[in-house]
Amino acid sequence: MTELDEILAARGFQHRPAQDRLYTHLTRLNESGVIAQAGTGTGKSMGILAAAAHSARETGEQSVIVTPTLTLMNQYRDGDTPWAIKAYPDLAFAEVRGMRHYTCQQTLEIQTGMNLEYTGGCMGLDAACTQTGWEGHNDGCMDGCEIMHGPRWECGYRQARYDAKHADVAITNADMLIVNDRILYGLGKEFLSLDGALFVDEAHTLEQKLRDYASRSLWHGSVKRFHFAGEAGPTLARWLERQDRSLALKDVSGFPQRALEEIAYATMPAQRPGDGLTKQRETQEACERIRAYIMAPHDNAVLHVGQGSLKYDWINISQSAGELLSTRRFGLVSATIPSTMGQVLGVPNAPFTDVGHPFDYANQAWLGFSAYGGDYKSAQHDSNFEQRYIEVRNLINRAKGGALILFSSFKDLERVQQRLQHDLELSSEVGDIFAQDREGTPTDRQILAEAFKADGNAVLLGSESFATGFDVPGNALRLVVLWKLPYPAVDPVSNAIRESSFARYNDIMKVRAVQAIGRLIRTDTDRGIVWVADGRGKRLLDRKDPLTSHLPEFARL
Repeated sequence: MTELDEILAARGFQHRPAQDRLYTHLTRLNESGVIAQAGTGTGKSMGILAAAAHSARETGEQSVIVTPTLTLMNQYRDGDTPWAIKAYPDLAFAEVRGMRHYTCQQTLEIQTGMNLEYTGGCMGLDAACTQTGWEGHNDGCMDGCEIMHGPRWECGYRQARYDAKHADVAITNADMLIVNDRILYGLGKEFLSLDGALFVDEAHTLEQKLRDYASRSLWHGSVKRFHFAGEAGPTLARWLERQDRSLALKDVSGFPQRALEEIAYATMPAQRPGDGLTKQRETQEACERIRAYIMAPHDNAVLHVGQGSLKYDWINISQSAGELLSTRRFGLVSATIPSTMGQVLGVPNAPFTDVGHPFDYANQAWLGFSAYGGDYKSAQHDSNFEQRYIEVRNLINRAKGGALILFSSFKDLERVQQRLQHDLELSSEVGDIFAQDREGTPTDRQILAEAFKADGNAVLLGSESFATGFDVPGNALRLVVLWKLPYPAVDPVSNAIRESSFARYNDIMKVRAVQAIGRLIRTDTDRGIVWVADGRGKRLLDRKDPLTSHLPEFARL
């Protein structure tokens, strides 16, 4: 009886051919790892948990599961992990998140006494143990040192790290994996095994997570608050405050060169009320990274300004990603694997497999494309907007609502929203029209999502944040519309990626599009229409690319 048999039996589920294939590949990992595409509905999380349990039992080493998003991590915690605990009573499971998700009693008392708002975390986690020779003091004072913190169980974050370190299967997020592995800046405190198997769910997001972690921003407000050599600080702060366009530094005119030259010599002042140690450290790091780039420019990053900040963004993280993955046997899993993933993550020789999907798309979904282009040049004409809008409006009437319309820009979203709200030809059978606000919070997004599901015949206009992690199984979602092909926004980072590799740039669009299309069919009883309101969308019908090879299976509208 395999570990997959055990967890399926515990949950009362039947085997799925694609899930069986995924489990088989993940239990045969070698030094080169594997990249596996598993379509929506495969049951990836249970397949990964079963493979992690198998590896932990077979090798005696800890298996690590990485969920790049907190939404997915919550799904593991609330959905499949409890069943894994039941199926594998001989194994210990634990999860660990960033420190802001935990309460440290001592830090809470200290900050409350200073009249500071406590937002989670532990002030002294990385401080050196003052007890010379104390066992474990080089491990972030996790294993018993009470000098800095008191008993570890009074600090939720320390306790979570301790539990994760001693678990057979540890579940964490991408940021914690980066910190643990000491890559990028060498700031890690090892609390996860570097020897066991590593499984990354939704692996297509890992590269972006690594780039975000490696990048730094120097905001004009931070420049004002800290001491810089000479007049560099005030000069730079005033200049940054005036910048409202996003431009690569090479395209900027009037940059205060003296401030740039002196930026690395920024000195941190004595702490003042409201000046957190973390903010000081981040500002210092930003100065150092920016100065290093100025002294020795390279193609792996881009320096740009915009919205009051000087930003240093990585565009090529392959070396660091390769270091992270090459230390252990790994399995990268996602429903959307771009052809460039291996190269981008520094593992070009990792074998790729597509385990398939469980759906009968030919009888469950219809796919259609606008006769009009959504490219920038075409979209400048009012007639183009009106023609594409009428196509979408007619489909909404045909479906009687239950429509999710996804946009790459809030400008387009708001224009369509205004048109829908005043359209006398919109059917009375269509429910409420909900629209995401560009200033909305994650909580606002959740409220919109629940209202849409409850209505049953509503229309929801959303940004790309609704293209992933938004599940509406059943009849409440019958129509998914992509207003345009979701190419990255025109900005210095996207421009640099496109210049370095158009294939990679194009893959970003394909992943976003396929993720959006995947909102429609979540179970084998779902039915509906996908409409790409952009004539360029027909280029997605590529059977040779595993990422899009299932789309030609859809019935054509």
